[in-house]
Amino acid sequence: MTLAIEKIKAAALAATQGEWRTTDRGDAGRLDVVALLESEVFKDRLTLARGVGKQNATYIAAANPSAVLELITQLEETQADLAYANSILIKIEKLIEGVEYRGDFAEGVRVLKDSLEVVAPIPEGMVLVPIEPTGKILHAMDEFISRRKCYEAMLAAARSEE
Repeated sequence: MTLAIEKIKAAALAATQGEWRTTDRGDAGRLDVVALLESEVFKDRLTLARGVGKQNATYIAAANPSAVLELITQLEETQADLAYANSILIKIEKLIEGVEYRGDFAEGVRVLKDSLEVVAPIPEGMVLVPIEPTGKILHAMDEFISRRKCYEAMLAAARSEE
């Protein structure tokens, strides 16, 4: 989180909590900004700003601590999602670097990388493979005597680790 966001978050946490709204002063478009304070024993309003122009008063009321903290939470969640997606891309790029198979296998991995939609975390040291081997996978396994048996053994070993 940047220093500016940390300062804004600290200010929002220290500010008067509760619903903020504008009230008409009856003074040529000038408004007050108030915070509605409620508890089990009392209900009150605290004037935060007096005689503010309508546009500024509306903005101040909308940028209340609750709204600001919600925006910061959304930003932090988005940054965490982005960091996770980047870590997945780095893992995929490392896989691509070592690929020296014939044909367009590496290009297929690049297309996978570009279109990857992560729906669940992939454990460290694991990769996604289809249940049935594709032609490209079988082609890449040409050096084995029985490609299907090799692939079935790999799946069986992976399942036994779950």
